[in-house]
Amino acid sequence: SKPLEPGVFQKNMVDAIREYAGDEVDEKLVKWFEERIGYVGGNFKDPGFYKEIGRSSAEMKEKFGIGDRHFYYLSTSPDFFGEIIEQLDKAGLAKDEGDHWRRFIIEKPFGHDLASAIELNKRIKKILSERQIFRIDHYLGKE
Repeated sequence: SKPLEPGVFQKNMVDAIREYAGDEVDEKLVKWFEERIGYVGGNFKDPGFYKEIGRSSAEMKEKFGIGDRHFYYLSTSPDFFGEIIEQLDKAGLAKDEGDHWRRFIIEKPFGHDLASAIELNKRIKKILSERQIFRIDHYLGKE
Protein backbone atom coordinates (compact mmCIF):
# COMPACT_ATOMS: atom_id res chain seq x y z
CA SER A 1 0.00 0.00 0.00
CA LYS A 2 0.95 3.62 -0.43
CA PRO A 3 2.71 5.42 2.47
CA LEU A 4 0.63 7.93 4.40
CA GLU A 5 1.01 11.64 3.77
CA PRO A 6 3.10 13.53 6.39
CA GLY A 7 1.19 14.01 9.63
CA VAL A 8 -1.65 11.57 8.85
CA PHE A 9 -0.36 8.77 11.10
CA GLN A 10 0.16 11.18 13.99
CA LYS A 11 -3.35 12.61 13.50
CA ASN A 12 -4.85 9.11 13.46
CA MET A 13 -3.05 8.26 16.71
CA VAL A 14 -4.17 11.45 18.45
CA ASP A 15 -7.75 11.00 17.22
CA ALA A 16 -7.75 7.46 18.65
CA ILE A 17 -6.49 8.73 22.01
CA ARG A 18 -9.25 11.30 22.17
CA GLU A 19 -11.86 8.73 21.14
CA TYR A 20 -10.86 6.02 23.60
CA ALA A 21 -9.39 7.93 26.54
CA GLY A 22 -12.72 9.17 27.84
CA ASP A 23 -13.62 12.64 29.00
CA GLU A 24 -10.45 13.44 30.90
CA VAL A 25 -7.85 13.87 28.18
CA ASP A 26 -4.82 15.88 29.28
CA GLU A 27 -4.19 18.01 26.18
CA LYS A 28 -0.62 18.84 27.24
CA LEU A 29 0.17 15.14 27.46
CA VAL A 30 -1.52 14.45 24.11
CA LYS A 31 0.57 17.21 22.48
CA TRP A 32 3.75 15.86 24.10
CA PHE A 33 2.96 12.38 22.77
CA GLU A 34 2.01 13.62 19.30
CA GLU A 35 5.35 15.40 18.89
CA ARG A 36 7.19 12.15 19.60
CA ILE A 37 5.29 9.89 17.21
CA GLY A 38 7.44 8.99 14.23
CA TYR A 39 6.26 7.55 10.96
CA VAL A 40 8.38 6.42 8.05
CA GLY A 41 6.58 5.06 5.02
CA GLY A 42 8.25 3.08 2.29
CA ASN A 43 8.84 -0.25 0.64
CA PHE A 44 9.95 -2.79 3.24
CA LYS A 45 11.87 -4.73 0.57
CA ASP A 46 14.13 -1.68 0.04
CA PRO A 47 17.19 -1.61 2.38
CA GLY A 48 17.17 2.19 2.04
CA PHE A 49 13.82 2.21 3.85
CA TYR A 50 15.49 0.83 6.99
CA LYS A 51 18.27 3.41 6.75
CA GLU A 52 15.54 6.07 6.70
CA ILE A 53 13.97 4.55 9.82
CA GLY A 54 17.37 4.72 11.53
CA ARG A 55 17.88 8.32 10.43
CA SER A 56 14.41 9.34 11.61
CA SER A 57 14.93 7.59 14.96
CA ALA A 58 18.26 9.34 15.50
CA GLU A 59 16.66 12.68 14.63
CA MET A 60 13.84 12.15 17.17
CA LYS A 61 16.34 11.09 19.82
CA GLU A 62 18.40 14.25 19.25
CA LYS A 63 15.42 16.60 18.99
CA PHE A 64 13.72 15.46 22.18
CA GLY A 65 16.69 14.25 24.22
CA ILE A 66 15.00 10.90 24.65
CA GLY A 67 16.62 7.56 25.18
CA ASP A 68 17.14 5.06 22.42
CA ARG A 69 13.86 3.20 22.96
CA HIS A 70 11.54 2.33 20.11
CA PHE A 71 8.30 0.53 19.41
CA TYR A 72 7.83 -0.88 15.93
CA TYR A 73 4.20 -1.47 15.03
CA LEU A 74 3.91 -4.12 12.31
CA SER A 75 0.48 -4.14 10.72
CA THR A 76 1.20 -5.94 7.47
CA SER A 77 0.41 -9.35 6.09
CA PRO A 78 1.91 -12.03 8.35
CA ASP A 79 3.86 -13.20 5.30
CA PHE A 80 6.15 -10.18 5.76
CA PHE A 81 6.73 -10.04 9.54
CA GLY A 82 9.82 -12.23 9.42
CA GLU A 83 11.39 -10.35 6.52
CA ILE A 84 10.75 -6.94 8.11
CA ILE A 85 12.29 -8.00 11.42
CA GLU A 86 15.29 -9.50 9.61
CA GLN A 87 15.81 -6.27 7.64
CA LEU A 88 15.53 -4.15 10.82
CA ASP A 89 18.14 -6.43 12.39
CA LYS A 90 20.49 -6.06 9.38
CA ALA A 91 20.15 -2.27 9.72
CA GLY A 92 21.07 -2.49 13.43
CA LEU A 93 17.58 -1.48 14.54
CA ALA A 94 16.26 -4.63 16.23
CA LYS A 95 18.47 -5.58 19.17
CA ASP A 96 18.21 -4.54 22.79
CA GLU A 97 21.68 -3.31 23.76
CA GLY A 98 22.93 -1.45 26.80
CA ASP A 99 20.42 1.16 27.90
CA HIS A 100 18.25 1.05 24.79
CA TRP A 101 15.51 -1.33 23.82
CA ARG A 102 13.32 -2.25 20.88
CA ARG A 103 9.77 -3.58 21.13
CA PHE A 104 7.75 -5.06 18.29
CA ILE A 105 3.97 -4.89 18.25
CA ILE A 106 2.79 -7.47 15.75
CA GLU A 107 -0.84 -7.16 14.70
CA LYS A 108 -3.23 -9.15 12.59
CA PRO A 109 -3.12 -12.87 12.30
CA PHE A 110 0.16 -14.19 13.66
CA GLY A 111 0.47 -16.75 10.89
CA HIS A 112 -2.36 -18.31 8.90
CA ASP A 113 -2.90 -21.28 11.22
CA LEU A 114 -1.20 -22.88 14.21
CA ALA A 115 1.62 -24.45 12.15
CA SER A 116 2.50 -21.20 10.36
CA ALA A 117 2.32 -19.28 13.66
CA ILE A 118 4.84 -21.69 15.19
CA GLU A 119 7.18 -21.30 12.19
CA LEU A 120 6.89 -17.51 12.25
CA ASN A 121 7.62 -17.49 15.97
CA LYS A 122 10.77 -19.59 15.43
CA ARG A 123 11.93 -17.24 12.67
CA ILE A 124 11.53 -14.01 14.62
CA LYS A 125 12.91 -15.48 17.86
CA LYS A 126 16.22 -16.07 16.05
CA ILE A 127 16.52 -12.26 16.28
CA LEU A 128 14.23 -11.06 19.07
CA SER A 129 13.81 -12.11 22.67
CA GLU A 130 10.33 -12.88 23.96
CA ARG A 131 10.25 -9.66 26.00
CA GLN A 132 10.58 -7.67 22.76
CA ILE A 133 7.48 -9.16 21.14
CA PHE A 134 3.91 -8.02 21.74
CA ARG A 135 1.37 -9.98 19.72
CA ILE A 136 -2.11 -8.73 18.89
CA ASP A 137 -3.59 -11.88 17.46
CA HIS A 138 -6.95 -12.32 15.82
CA TYR A 139 -6.60 -15.97 14.81
CA LEU A 140 -4.90 -18.22 17.33
CA GLY A 141 -7.48 -17.47 20.00
CA LYS A 142 -9.88 -19.44 17.80
CA GLU A 143 -7.87 -22.66 18.14
